[in-house]
Amino acid sequence: MAQPKGGPYYQDGRAVGKVEEGAKADYGKEIDPADRMNMRKQIVTLVREKVMEHVEPDGRHPQLLRLAAADATTYRFGAPKNIGGPAGGANGSVAVFEEERNQLVEAGLGDVIQQLVKAKEDVDRTWKEQAQRNQALQTPTDISWADMIALAAQTGVIEAWNKTNGGDAKRMDEPFTTRQGRIDRRGIEPYQRMPGWVLSPTPANATAARDWLHGNGFSDAQAAALIAELCGGLDAGMETLQGDPVLAKKAMAFQKNQGAYRKAFQEGFVRMTSLGSSFDPYAYLYDLK
Repeated sequence: MAQPKGGPYYQDGRAVGKVEEGAKADYGKEIDPADRMNMRKQIVTLVREKVMEHVEPDGRHPQLLRLAAADATTYRFGAPKNIGGPAGGANGSVAVFEEERNQLVEAGLGDVIQQLVKAKEDVDRTWKEQAQRNQALQTPTDISWADMIALAAQTGVIEAWNKTNGGDAKRMDEPFTTRQGRIDRRGIEPYQRMPGWVLSPTPANATAARDWLHGNGFSDAQAAALIAELCGGLDAGMETLQGDPVLAKKAMAFQKNQGAYRKAFQEGFVRMTSLGSSFDPYAYLYDLK
């Protein structure tokens, strides 16, 4: 969905991110729309390949989704006005800043972060090499940590869903998409502490998780689906969801309708990975000769 520069990124009628005004407007503007779309698909494919290569199978799901949730839930809508309003969110800070990264190491995600570092280095190197082979007029920028985390989490979920369906786990079907171009946090922000339910291997306090998500614009269905996947899937998350009567009702309905479950997760995932984000519409693109 095209967004005007400087305007908000809307999801379900609510502004959950913004397009950075004038962001990286010096490249990628002249590229043919078909080539632009093709580059976006190539980035997704490349990230998936490198995540599958560098992140151990037992660390991909739900650990990568937990990492994305941790990055997003640093978001605070009611931040003081002296820092410009809302703070935190899906901006890569959990990988960039030590005080946040340490929280994840303590939560058992240290190995996953190290493996994702290698995957990102491989993505950046390969994308630049590909641009050079294509006779690019500019060297493309590195993928942001915010995008790397979101796309890696998506990879883990899709792989898990394929396994559930009895298909080839390595086949990366496209049940849902996520935007590209998130801009990493540039400096220290307050309120970087993540909610306790995110740091837990499973969101044991389902009501606390629902309250946080509901307070940030998520529907009960989206909350139930996100919490279930953070536990490893609907079956794995049933015990946790049963701890909250609202979520338990949604979970029972999802058991009868897998399509509704995945749709709710997709909507929740897009919202979660856009919380507080600024977007560069030309990120990673390059003009061709």
